[in-house]
Amino acid sequence: MTDELQPVWTLVLTGPPGAGKSDTLLNWARQIPEGEVWTVITRGNAGVPVGLPTGAHVLALAHDCACCTGQVLLRTHLSRTLRFRRPHRLFIEAALDEHLVKTLSWLAGPAWTGWIGPISCMALLPMNKPLTPQCQAIALTSAHAICYTDAAAPECTAPAQAQRLLAARAQADPAQWRMVLPTGRVSWSLAHDALGCARPGI
Repeated sequence: MTDELQPVWTLVLTGPPGAGKSDTLLNWARQIPEGEVWTVITRGNAGVPVGLPTGAHVLALAHDCACCTGQVLLRTHLSRTLRFRRPHRLFIEAALDEHLVKTLSWLAGPAWTGWIGPISCMALLPMNKPLTPQCQAIALTSAHAICYTDAAAPECTAPAQAQRLLAARAQADPAQWRMVLPTGRVSWSLAHDALGCARPGI
């Protein structure tokens, strides 16, 4: 990277417990393009895997809320990685609950002006684990891309309620969402393509 400060493109990956957020982020880290530097911040105590490609930097934080109990730790890690590693992309795992909106607002706040650039949000929603109405509403109003995972076939459709909410959102702002239905693990190329449709220029 050049010495000139460039705001870092940031993706917040959210989803309910068991959606595979950490595994998805670590899988993406293994697909980093040559010559790029990525920082991945996951939640949990699984530790950092070995054998990651050069340029992939993973930080595993405890199960703290990014906007509450874990904010100080996250701020410290973010400050260090943005100052010293200067990544091309930043990935942050976040819980799908009422704190997601606060986390997105915090990342977009004045403390990170000039450091964190465009912020995208992707939600992983397992087809075989029903969401509470609150979590479903948060996902559909905060995410730029929604991946319904564990789908049995590419033509599998989302639950009827989710389809109605997605249709209403698309009518209000058709450029701000994209639903994809992978049959297995969500690859980085699939996620990038889905987000690119909703947020051109990523």
